[in-house]
Amino acid sequence: MNEAQRFLRYVTPGLMFLAEALVLLLILLPDWTITTLKENLREHEALGVVFATLLASGGVGFVFSVMHHVVLWSWIDAEILDLSGVVARLLKLKVLELCDANTGEKLKLEEVSRIDGWVIVTSLWNIRLENSQIKAAAPQGQLMTDLTHTAGTARVATFFSFAAAMIVVASNSHFSFDIGAVARFIGAVLVFSGLFYVHHRNYKHLANLCLRYFDEVFSDVMMLEANKPVRTHVVLTDPRK
Repeated sequence: MNEAQRFLRYVTPGLMFLAEALVLLLILLPDWTITTLKENLREHEALGVVFATLLASGGVGFVFSVMHHVVLWSWIDAEILDLSGVVARLLKLKVLELCDANTGEKLKLEEVSRIDGWVIVTSLWNIRLENSQIKAAAPQGQLMTDLTHTAGTARVATFFSFAAAMIVVASNSHFSFDIGAVARFIGAVLVFSGLFYVHHRNYKHLANLCLRYFDEVFSDVMMLEANKPVRTHVVLTDPRK
């Protein structure tokens, strides 16, 4: 992973989290937020603040990345980036043969889990990186993977930006039914909902494009190698664990 990929995957979501939390605070507590920003910028050099922000955003972005992976492999995103569909296409084209590593028996499609699908496709893709077609397609595939990861992490960051803003508000104000306070709260909820929806839709769209890209490229490459089935031994995930 190069520096550009690290910035895209970790720093960008962290910066976005800080920016969105700031926007929400400007809606919820405009006076307090502006005063706090002025005081901090007055007491510290602007360059130092920027440097500290970049460092903090990288750490926060990494935490969001971990959370994104937890969500990705949970029931919440069960249908996103499901590579078992790519395995289905390869089996249908009769260029791939799946066998149980313990018994040697051929596996049926319904026996291949989402995790097994990811392992099969990524393993076969990576050991063919010197193949001219895959070598040519790999840079674009890596870019699409990075963008998809960033979009998923941004969705997590948006959720926590609202949570962070609400914690700050609870710590620096009191509950009130004042019409202005209620209006600001409703406005912040609407802004958060809009941002979360946009990030969620963007993530699903990019994930779908990424999946279709790998499906198309890899299936074409496997068809060129289809002189005989490729035997791939897979140890199935035990659903009881």
